[in-house]
Amino acid sequence: MIKRVFKFLTLLVAVFAAGEVFAELVKQNVTKTHLRWNLFVQRDMVVIEKRGSSVFIKSLNTDVLNNLKKELLPLRAVKKYFKSIVYNEPSGKNNNIESIEIKLSSPDVELFNFYRDREKKYVVDFWRDADSINAANAAVQKKISDLEKTKKAAQESDVVAPVGKKSNKITFTKKPNKKRSIRKQGLRKVKKKLLPYRDFRYGAAFIWDYEALKPTMKPYLNIDRKTPEYFYPIKNREFDKGEQEAHLQLNVNLYRKKKWGLMYKSIKLFHEKYGEDTSVNFNEYLKANAILRTNFGKDNMQPVKMAVSMFSNIAARTKNYDMKKGIYKYLLQYYMDAKDNINSLEFSKKLYVESKQNFDYEESNKAAEAILYNLTHLNQIEKIREILKEKTIKKLLPAQTMVGYKVYALFKLGQIEEVLKEYNKVKSGLTKPVNPVLLFNVAESYFREANYPVAVKLFDNFVSQHSYHPKSAQARMRIALSYDLLGRNEAKVLQLYKNAIDRSQDFKTSYEARLRYVGLNSIRKRKLTELDLEKRIFLEIDDKEKKMIDKNLKKLLWLVRLRSFVVDKNYTKALSYLNAIPVTSLKPSEKRVFEADGAEIIYGLIDNYFKKSDYSNLVRIWEIYKDRYVDKVAADAYLNFIVAKSYMKMGLYEAFDSHYISYKKLSRTPAKTFPIWYERDIKVWGLALLKEMELIKNINLKNWSLAKKNLKQFSSLMKGYNKTNYYKGIIAFYQKDYKAAPVHIETFLTREKGKSIFDPYEVAEMMRAYTDSLYQTGEIEKFKKVSEAVLNDTEYYNPKNRYMFEIRERIAYLNIELLAGQKSKESFIILEGRIKRFFKEFEKSTYKGRLSYLLAVSLLKNEKIDEGKEILTKIVDDKSISDYVKEMAKSELSLLKIKERTL
Repeated sequence: MIKRVFKFLTLLVAVFAAGEVFAELVKQNVTKTHLRWNLFVQRDMVVIEKRGSSVFIKSLNTDVLNNLKKELLPLRAVKKYFKSIVYNEPSGKNNNIESIEIKLSSPDVELFNFYRDREKKYVVDFWRDADSINAANAAVQKKISDLEKTKKAAQESDVVAPVGKKSNKITFTKKPNKKRSIRKQGLRKVKKKLLPYRDFRYGAAFIWDYEALKPTMKPYLNIDRKTPEYFYPIKNREFDKGEQEAHLQLNVNLYRKKKWGLMYKSIKLFHEKYGEDTSVNFNEYLKANAILRTNFGKDNMQPVKMAVSMFSNIAARTKNYDMKKGIYKYLLQYYMDAKDNINSLEFSKKLYVESKQNFDYEESNKAAEAILYNLTHLNQIEKIREILKEKTIKKLLPAQTMVGYKVYALFKLGQIEEVLKEYNKVKSGLTKPVNPVLLFNVAESYFREANYPVAVKLFDNFVSQHSYHPKSAQARMRIALSYDLLGRNEAKVLQLYKNAIDRSQDFKTSYEARLRYVGLNSIRKRKLTELDLEKRIFLEIDDKEKKMIDKNLKKLLWLVRLRSFVVDKNYTKALSYLNAIPVTSLKPSEKRVFEADGAEIIYGLIDNYFKKSDYSNLVRIWEIYKDRYVDKVAADAYLNFIVAKSYMKMGLYEAFDSHYISYKKLSRTPAKTFPIWYERDIKVWGLALLKEMELIKNINLKNWSLAKKNLKQFSSLMKGYNKTNYYKGIIAFYQKDYKAAPVHIETFLTREKGKSIFDPYEVAEMMRAYTDSLYQTGEIEKFKKVSEAVLNDTEYYNPKNRYMFEIRERIAYLNIELLAGQKSKESFIILEGRIKRFFKEFEKSTYKGRLSYLLAVSLLKNEKIDEGKEILTKIVDDKSISDYVKEMAKSELSLLKIKERTL
């Protein structure tokens, strides 16, 4: 079962509650790679945090902490991870909660912890990341050294490296022959050095654009607790100037004392006495503010909307600039908070016009920014560009704010080159902290242009200057991804992905980092450890999180999950998972990625069936999926070759001919180079491969004249290719040239430095041809040595294969017959053990009768009379054994009876 591992470097927030406590709370497990504690407490009982070089375990439940203390304090120090464990009592100042402190050996020791609900326990892991980084650095140094040696060797052997872009992946290719190219000749020689990790394309390969960072605006006020009175205070009236002013002061006093009912009556009396239009704006202003005050914190929005309507009417009527300005600022903020950018824009414009007319340039500045802000959220990009061209706006707004909006507008229009031009004009004059909108959008522009070094620098500046910003999570993600794309040290890239996971408060960005971490650590890495496989738990999400992932994350998850099955060579599960993915609904570029991986999955299944000689299942898989996946990618020589051979082995020669014609057309197209999840077992291409197909067909049909002709053509195309000796040996054997066959096969075996035969059937045929030829030519001693070596060394070729099984059985049988023919005391002792081993391996052998008889004879010669007699009796009673063997068994039994009478 996969163990779940999550790393949290930030503080875990826990809700403390009482709960069930287990009798045994702590279990410790020390491994080569990490130290693990299992704490059997409920999730919300404790909080675990790392600070500096210590880890603290805290709980508000005294019983839980005391029980943990009893079991943790006696633990011996594991010097690699922690020095000691102490109990801290509440100090009163900085620490008012008791805690258990684990003093780490070094700040480099890192903490991973997660909770297993099923087992009701915390899993706490201590790691030494410094060790892994040092190991990785040592591996990199070794890799550089190996590459230098390879390059030097290549230069000495007239091999040159390709000129072009720097890459971690180096391929050495032989200089082409001017007279005849290697491709035309059929033989491809490519020296490859496998790096510890596959390149970026093999991992979490999908990349998408991040949304532009929209400009923000500092709010005018918090309307949940403030009214327009904040901007335009209600002042005392000059009540000594007459009764009218004195009445207005009474209204003000009642407002301040929150006597709302008396205030409304007083205002009504005022208008009855002095007229409806007298001081109407002032009185309505009092009433509207009163309505807002009485509805703070209430869910009923109808009174608030009524007050907002009243303020709008007041602002439209009044000639008082200060009142109008205060109301506009409040209404602007009200609609901005309500996400009603249309009305917010309308009041921004009104405020801008009024402030300009009254030469209030400070307010004009804020109003202009509000106009741009609202246009931004309405995606009115062209209007933003028009406004930014106005001279007045240029004078009012700060330079960085202007550039930020300009860059945003260009970025949203997709004019990336213009964004970079605009930035390069002003970058020398920018002062820190640089406007976050400007910094992030320019960094993202460089990323989209694949200028990753510059993008990293700008994203890094964004994180350092605006670490509080929600977009800093995406900036950290982009830094890690850029390092990955640049092919930087894998340990460093993994550390950056961890950083993005741990420090992100945005689930989507954190999950993207988790997917890319698994893609590098568990898919692109060639040699996986158990710990690497455990990290795949990062892919798991709960039902709530499933609703949060968008289409980009969903596609990336599909890809990473599918490739995890491919890397594990779990082809059946991979194919089932791929069939469940809605590939047809994807974009063509994404669709091709899944189809290419699908072709590799089909290859894996077919190769497995081929090595088991299960040709019927092989052909079935090929016929079902070739149109869906295989034909969608470039030609795959080896795949087509083994499919053709399978048709022949099943006797489907018409299907073979049809496949041959199809492949003949494909052989003129470029070979498949990506993705190659599994190395192909073939060194032949083009015309030579077609000739080899013809050769195998004619050998199978026993058309020896055509087979010899094909072999001659194949040999001329593949000069120096060792497999031709194999074919010469097979043809010689079937034509009963038993002297020539072993010579050719021995030549093949002595020159076979690599691997040119992978079909178990071909290996079995070669063994049969070689051993039978030696047997037929009477080279008994040589046959014995060879047959024993073959029987001891055929596990590599999958001995469970039916054809291999039959050949092994035949060789073992002939070996036993030769041994039986010696008829010496020593040979009978050896013979007894060998026949018994034979029956263990070949329980249902066709040679059962004959070998049972020989076993009985050897037992009699070894003076095991009763045992031998018992086997002879069984032979006589066994209906499946031939009459000839039964007669020999009866003869032996008769001789035994005669001997017994004589005695």
